[in-house]
Amino acid sequence: MRIGYPLPSGFELYKNLGLKIYWLMNPKHDYVPFWVYGESNRLERCASIYGCQGFESDFVGVIWGRDFIWKDNCWQIGNYCEDEIGKPSLKKLIYSAKKGNKTDYQKAMQLLINRYRIFLTRGIKGTYIFCEDSKTKSFLHQIFDKLF
Repeated sequence: MRIGYPLPSGFELYKNLGLKIYWLMNPKHDYVPFWVYGESNRLERCASIYGCQGFESDFVGVIWGRDFIWKDNCWQIGNYCEDEIGKPSLKKLIYSAKKGNKTDYQKAMQLLINRYRIFLTRGIKGTYIFCEDSKTKSFLHQIFDKLF
């Protein structure tokens, strides 16, 4: 589950909302109905970075998670990441970076920057952003208020 309660991380932002939105997990089974046959319009599933690369939609919603946050006037690696895909996984890179490994910190930052760039460029007509972190939300509001 990506949105709902309870989440494995213990995050309670979605508590008492009655929402349960799950990840697309199986490329052969989930992706074609989601992208080609319009199931994405139902807003019942969400795609990870791996599920949305190469696809564009008229409008896209991005859940800006707690892995890449605005804190102390700069972008930082957040305290939570659930991505265990890849060698090394982003989750392992973040864990190592938090322990002081500068090389892994740089790798994790680059992966996070690339990830959000991809998410934010999938919408042809527009992109909606929902931030789980309040400081990141405030910073993005400041940026968009200046632009528009």
